[in-house]
Amino acid sequence: MAEDLGNGRIYLPGEDLERFGCTEADLAAPTAGPAVRQLMIFETDRASRLLDQGAPLVGTLRGAGRLAVAGYLAGGRAALAAIRRQHYDVLAGTPRGRKPRLAAELVKAYLRGR
Repeated sequence: MAEDLGNGRIYLPGEDLERFGCTEADLAAPTAGPAVRQLMIFETDRASRLLDQGAPLVGTLRGAGRLAVAGYLAGGRAALAAIRRQHYDVLAGTPRGRKPRLAAELVKAYLRGR
């Protein structure tokens, strides 16, 4: 987020920033304060629900398409786990999904079809 903000970009919905009382100054801080953490809890929960809603698509695909969509799903789930592991402080450093978690999520999504 810090890199995006430094380049004049904020990829969080304005209505959500307003709802949680987050300002651009809050997003420029070296660590996430309570408002930013609450916003990130909300955003990660929403992203998780959206991934889960779309996950059954994997089961409708075969071959490279199935692998690609399972990979997208696994990457999203691993990224959300990384944000949670950092206690939603996305300002202190870029949360990175761990490779073992990514691999496990990929295998699970591919084999289960969701």
